[in-house]
Amino acid sequence: RLGKLRIDFVFGVSYHSDTEQVKRVLYELLKSDPRVLAEPAPFVFVQELDESSVNFAVRPWVKPDDYWTLQWDLPERVKRILFTPAT
Repeated sequence: RLGKLRIDFVFGVSYHSDTEQVKRVLYELLKSDPRVLAEPAPFVFVQELDESSVNFAVRPWVKPDDYWTLQWDLPERVKRILFTPAT
């Protein structure tokens, strides 16, 4: 209706992860993606301290035409960036 939709993601990371670094990486990933709208600004925050992970909520806004492509693409990109060891 307003020409934009919010996507709600949750990504769990280890309790050993640096919370601020994870937030920075997630924000940079969103900022670099042309499908993510600058306004309203995306939110990234610790949503839950789960039994085995710290769960981050990631909430970007997109145009309706970009909703599904980002929904399918972002989790894989997060996995590659946060969970693939550097070589």
